[in-house]
Amino acid sequence: PRATPRATPRATPRARGAAKPAVCSVGVAGAVGGSGGAAGDASTNDLELVKCDAVISAISISATQGLVRSSNSHLAALPEFQRINRLRPGIGCVAVRLWLSRPLPTPLETPSNVAGAHLAPGLGKCGFTFYHLNELQDQFRDERLPVLEVDFYNASPLLAMGDAAVLRVARNALANACPESFEFLRTEEDGEAKGEEEEEEEGPVQDFAVVRVGGAVSHFAPGTFRNLPPLEAPSLANFFFAGDWVDRGGHRSWSQEKALVTGYQAAQKAARQLLPSQAGCFLGPEGVGPEGGVLEVEPDEPQVAAGRQLLKQIRAALGPNAGRR
Repeated sequence: PRATPRATPRATPRARGAAKPAVCSVGVAGAVGGSGGAAGDASTNDLELVKCDAVISAISISATQGLVRSSNSHLAALPEFQRINRLRPGIGCVAVRLWLSRPLPTPLETPSNVAGAHLAPGLGKCGFTFYHLNELQDQFRDERLPVLEVDFYNASPLLAMGDAAVLRVARNALANACPESFEFLRTEEDGEAKGEEEEEEEGPVQDFAVVRVGGAVSHFAPGTFRNLPPLEAPSLANFFFAGDWVDRGGHRSWSQEKALVTGYQAAQKAARQLLPSQAGCFLGPEGVGPEGGVLEVEPDEPQVAAGRQLLKQIRAALGPNAGRR
């Protein structure tokens, strides 16, 4: 919903003539090569070859799998990249932004909301989130009328629909999820708003926008965690991962916040490796600090820790292949 600032290393000036470390951030697609346990060069999606001292991969699971395939077997031979190829590819996401023409009859209790599957008509397992952007984003804070966003996940059926059809799905999904606030958005199959007067010139939605992204959202499934890469690639001393699907030490959430945090951490680790005497100058989200202002993962609550320990004991007793097909 909100674009977040990129992590930016801040370092004091180096001595005249000192070589500037090159950090390559793999953003969309490309290939990585190297030898001797380190990444030596990276090519971008426009075939530009970049000599680099460190590589930060900040792309999705699907894009990383494509990166492995394009790397002339260099990455495919490494254990952590082999495990990445076992992960499920990303799922499709469709985002719908709506500018309403009237206030909500009942205000939402919270600006961010999660809705389960089967609330989006005809989409089965397609879940979604919806946001009241007037309360979340500064650019809409002064808007007189509501601005909403609906993000559909596992939304492959929506990818091929036209904008008008996607809008109808979004309106009905909102009405099903929170009828006290959105019943006036419900539409019939012909697209007419329920309960609207024929002479009314403007419907409840004065404008909207649809964004479709195939394979962009991380696909979580049971057993996924064991194949997630850590922040630092064990087989490449100067290769780092960032993203909501990266294991940052037991934190198993999949979220935009985690994607941002791992980006800060990867940048900090690269800066610390390349410029150890200046790594403390890294500017993080909360200011200058040894970890860029990023808080460590909190320990599990006692009951959660006990449950995990019990589960480990049960799995150990049943054997490593228990529950697998």
